[in-house]
Amino acid sequence: MPDALLWSFSKGAARTLKSRLTLNNGEAMRDMAIEGLGLAILPGVTTRKMPIVALWLPIAPMPGRLRVFVDHLVAELDRARPWQLSPNDSPARP
Repeated sequence: MPDALLWSFSKGAARTLKSRLTLNNGEAMRDMAIEGLGLAILPGVTTRKMPIVALWLPIAPMPGRLRVFVDHLVAELDRARPWQLSPNDSPARP
């Protein structure tokens, strides 16, 4: 079973849950959790860390467009994480 379908939580005793529904839209996930139709990670609950990685073929020299894209990802993911903001907050922009 893919790791994305298993959620492991720990607050006191550890618990693993199997996902019945998988979404790829953060706002939809938040809305479903607010309506009681699913789970969302709450403050004070820890999960196992899953890295975000970018992979590309070993091209030398690296194309400029690829370098700009990877640098953009790093900069965006280094800011406040939008999934941790409340619905009334807006992401910080330079």
